[in-house]
Amino acid sequence: MEKMFQNEIEFKNAFSSEEQCLSYLYDLRWPGGYQCPRCQGNRAWQIRRYKYKCQNCGYQTSVTAGTLFQDTHKPLPLWFRAIWYVASREENANALELQKIMGLGSYRTAWTWLHKLRQAMAPSLRKKLAGDIEAGVASVGSIDVFITASVQNSQVADIRIQLCPKKEKIASFQAFLNATVSDGSRVKVVKGFIQRGNRDAEYTLAAMAALKDWLAKTRWAGYSQENYLGYYLDEYCFKYNRQAEIRSGALCYELLYNAVHLTPVTYQEIIDAK
Repeated sequence: MEKMFQNEIEFKNAFSSEEQCLSYLYDLRWPGGYQCPRCQGNRAWQIRRYKYKCQNCGYQTSVTAGTLFQDTHKPLPLWFRAIWYVASREENANALELQKIMGLGSYRTAWTWLHKLRQAMAPSLRKKLAGDIEAGVASVGSIDVFITASVQNSQVADIRIQLCPKKEKIASFQAFLNATVSDGSRVKVVKGFIQRGNRDAEYTLAAMAALKDWLAKTRWAGYSQENYLGYYLDEYCFKYNRQAEIRSGALCYELLYNAVHLTPVTYQEIIDAK
């Protein structure tokens, strides 16, 4: 099912119509055939194009219902182009450029799309790191973050970064390690703050320096606001961990796969998130 694309033209040709996009999303969501979201039944009547009624419980659903694409009024090929834009570039995506490239009518729409796609990156970051790990506390501007970095062949392999709560930092840091590091791993916790001049920090310091350079390229300072920074951290980790695959289209596949298994979120829910 995973398909690689050599370039944007090949990707656009593969998903130039609503039908092509819906067919691909169907296969991603139900690789073994239709399954009712309510009762898990596998028999349904097709009542409209890519809309089904479960023969067991009568529940109606569509290919896009309950996914990132739920209730969208924009053509799916446009969404697929946006996913290519976000997933095929090493630098961070920005809403102004997305609005211009996609011809979206408002900055708010472009901004909302980006944050939805960043949310779709989060499931890829739930796999625990293993082996040699360096971990500690660092900062992005005035905001503290936790970071873990797995090390292979004297290089950073994968990273996880999470906002640091203002209270109960020690307990929260331990919970962060439990959530991001596999049992049996060899964990080195950096003494003191991860910053230039701290000789105890090596791999985490390099990852944080790269993060700050990456964030500095954004045209919008929203990443400096704590309630939005988490979205940017997810995008950074998602791309950092798969640098060698960015140009292959592998991240597009992963993002699309996550998108059809993601609980939909609205603009207001993003705004209200803390």
